[in-house]
Amino acid sequence: MIRFIWTSRSAGCTALLDSQAAERALSGVDGVHLANVLLASEEAVVKLSVPVSEDALIASVEGAGYGVAQGKSREDVLVRDRRRLFEARRRARLAWILAIPVIGWMIPEMAFGLMWPSPLVFHLGMVALATPVLFLAGVRAALSPAPTMDTLIAPGTIAWFVRGLAAVGVELTGGSLVLNYA
Repeated sequence: MIRFIWTSRSAGCTALLDSQAAERALSGVDGVHLANVLLASEEAVVKLSVPVSEDALIASVEGAGYGVAQGKSREDVLVRDRRRLFEARRRARLAWILAIPVIGWMIPEMAFGLMWPSPLVFHLGMVALATPVLFLAGVRAALSPAPTMDTLIAPGTIAWFVRGLAAVGVELTGGSLVLNYA
């Protein structure tokens, strides 16, 4: 197996496109029967029909514009994966700690139309409580070069955050916020 360092040639590339380009590069080497790049583990599994030197495989990947990490042991990979898992759990806990007060405060408004203690304080509180959830806990996922489910959720979340800012502005100016969902 070969370990890859994903270094895209252009900012618009995603991990999927990178892996496909690496697979094409490996498949172009004489003697490679099948090349499969595993995104999750950042590894390539190469099945050979005839013996091929590792240098030839590495040269094909580097020729396609990507780097190859050599000499990483399975233990190094496990340590890296554990660190990533720890960070993901930490971000998830932070997001939940910040989101639970928002959810608790929203329930009376959603169920009974009660914006406690007043609409202005409610909207200010929602924006204030949502800001760290949106910008602290989610910023790493939003800036990730590889699209995930978080990338799909971000536009709606940002739209409702902007709507919350508009609601605060309307409350401060004494106007009324018209919500037409039709």
